[in-house]
Amino acid sequence: MSGHRQHHGEDERNPNEDLRLSRRVAWVFIVVFLLLIAGPPLAREGRTGDATAATRTLLATSTAPLAGRLRTLEHQLEDATWTRAPRQHLQSALLGVFGEGNRKVVRGKDGCYYYRPGLRALTGRGPMLPELASVAKDPALATWQGPLPVIRDFAAQLQARRIRLHLFPVPDKAALLAGRLTRHPDAPAFYTALREAGVDVIPPGDDWDRATHFLRQDTHWNRAGMRLAASRIADALHWTGENPEPAPRDLAGFGDLVERLDLAENSPAQREETTPAPPDRPVPAAPENATAVLLGDSFVNIYDDPGLAFAATGSGLRSALTGRSGGTLRTIAINGGGATTVRQALARLPQETLGAVRDVVWVIAERDLFLTADAARQAGIEWRTVSLSAAQAAAPAAPAVAGRRVIEATLLAKSALPDPLASPYTHSLFVARFTIDSTVSDPPLGTPTADVVLWNFKARKTQPPATWQPGQKVRLTLDLFDRQEELKPIDLTDDFDTTSLTLQWAADAMPLP
Repeated sequence: MSGHRQHHGEDERNPNEDLRLSRRVAWVFIVVFLLLIAGPPLAREGRTGDATAATRTLLATSTAPLAGRLRTLEHQLEDATWTRAPRQHLQSALLGVFGEGNRKVVRGKDGCYYYRPGLRALTGRGPMLPELASVAKDPALATWQGPLPVIRDFAAQLQARRIRLHLFPVPDKAALLAGRLTRHPDAPAFYTALREAGVDVIPPGDDWDRATHFLRQDTHWNRAGMRLAASRIADALHWTGENPEPAPRDLAGFGDLVERLDLAENSPAQREETTPAPPDRPVPAAPENATAVLLGDSFVNIYDDPGLAFAATGSGLRSALTGRSGGTLRTIAINGGGATTVRQALARLPQETLGAVRDVVWVIAERDLFLTADAARQAGIEWRTVSLSAAQAAAPAAPAVAGRRVIEATLLAKSALPDPLASPYTHSLFVARFTIDSTVSDPPLGTPTADVVLWNFKARKTQPPATWQPGQKVRLTLDLFDRQEELKPIDLTDDFDTTSLTLQWAADAMPLP
């Protein structure tokens, strides 16, 4: 037995390993450390003069939950001039030297970029278990509602109208990292429960066992993946039409995952990706008596929406399925709105239009179905119940009057706004509710309140309406939002569950004193 004994509490440090500093040198290190921490914010404060006031306003007057306000403040600090450039250069170096991404993007060994929430959707509690209770949860956050009861309720409402729901879950690119399709462990039970509820779940098929169906720098499918999805959906609905395409051309651009990496300008790590796409062609218009509706998000809009990378108007999933369906298809596709906002838009259709529909095809990113509550909140995914009968009950009281009119109104409430720095999209709209004080020019709306679509941000720059608070008096030039075809694909936040009011578009918005 060793003769060494350890005495608890005895100082056994080796005096030769001690580092001793004089008091003066210690104070120098302390001062330098404090300057490194406090110097940049103080410098910004001296230049702008109102940074503290802006922070105080954000934390004290915002109606968002405290966690959301703190997260917004964090993003504001991340985008400050004194933090952004060093961070971008550091990220560029980490990516170029070590292949290291960030909290949103993972770079695979194959050189492809992957969306981190897509990886998170392959594990975790999944949609079959309720949200865990926690004393650390912000009490202002609503109780999490998972996708399963929402989709079953939606299917039941459609079935009551003799409409069949077809669900096509788009596999995430991260699910193909292993060279074969990998899914969340709850996926079989989840899809079985939906089929038992009468939902036609369209399987992606064995051909998805190749990552070559996705863009290398983007979360979305490439043309081959999109055409494969169109074939699966057309076969499931027994559509036998054709969708001939002209000879493709090459489109070059940066995918959405490159933007989320937030690299320094002209970084060597930024390289454009090239993908084939047909020439621009007109987007097919929806017939008035369409018997099928396509619901979706940016997976439907890519190759159609100029606001997304690799846009070639008229060459996306909408065009492919319209040709195969024989021209009987109406499309409702909103970037970031695949979970709830598209169902709200469906509920706002005129009842005679909805009455002609017999099939609803819902294309949704599979990761949205299997994210945990916390991950879904961070990604802006919400599952809310939407009633298809509200519009019918309130239609006589909310006529869809065509033509512009000018009103003066008071802001009652607005939807919770996504942060422009955290959003996956460069443009965003939101719905706000106003009390109508007076009609400046006819025709009147005929209702005491109006639900109005306004700009949240353009090119990630916050627009004035996003800063308005309840009680703000404004003058609005309104038109029907349904007439604004170029705005329909844009990310839209609508926290008002009612569909009793026809959505208006603020072609011009001016605050009043």
